[in-house]
Amino acid sequence: MTETNEPPAPPAATPVRPFGTLKVDPQRATDGVWIRHLESADQLRVRRLWGPAHLRAIEQAVLDYEAKHGPGTAQTAEGQRHVEAVGMATGVIVDWKIVAEPERPYDAAAMAALLAEPGFEDLKAWCMLEASKRAHFRPQAIAGN
Repeated sequence: MTETNEPPAPPAATPVRPFGTLKVDPQRATDGVWIRHLESADQLRVRRLWGPAHLRAIEQAVLDYEAKHGPGTAQTAEGQRHVEAVGMATGVIVDWKIVAEPERPYDAAAMAALLAEPGFEDLKAWCMLEASKRAHFRPQAIAGN
């Protein structure tokens, strides 16, 4: 009787995780990441846009605004501008590093006032854009950081 030795089977390939490159690190999305504005060099630490903290902040801003101004007032143009600004300043933006005032601690009320001020629409748009970029919130291994 002749014995045959079969060649060893090739090692099983690690299966590719579907959509694995789209994974978001929940810790980074919750704690926030530093982003730097190219023109001003000021930095903001932002959480992920539309995350739980942002949604809670919007809800609280609506309740607070309507408690002060009356039912339904958060739906006016002024009310929406206020609610969006407070939602960003308390639910998305966590901290700042201001070049001209490096020791100044983050002030959510001051940030909300700035975001609601006419003429600062670009700042609000930049914050929203950066806070919505998945690449900022990738796990370290995927992000290449």
